[in-house]
Amino acid sequence: KETFGQKAKDLGDKVGASLTDGWLWTKARGALMAADDLEESGINVDVNNGVITLRGTVPNADQVKKADAAVKALSGHKGVQNQLKVGAAGGGNSNAAKR
Repeated sequence: KETFGQKAKDLGDKVGASLTDGWLWTKARGALMAADDLEESGINVDVNNGVITLRGTVPNADQVKKADAAVKALSGHKGVQNQLKVGAAGGGNSNAAKR
């Protein structure tokens, strides 16, 4: 749990106290990184009581849909709240929106 919690904190994410939340956070992060053509650097993943929340900014509406689909496909969660916004991407990849 400490490893999940520290890694999440370093990324600006929040993870609940249960091991299940830590596992869901790891699976959600992996799903976002593995999704084709998804600029995931501007996406924060919070998990609390089995509910996954996506926060942050992505370059376009297609990215919102891809992130949502990638996380909703995971097993074991109790729900997904997509709070992603369209705009200039966060992190160091803001030029991705200009491609």
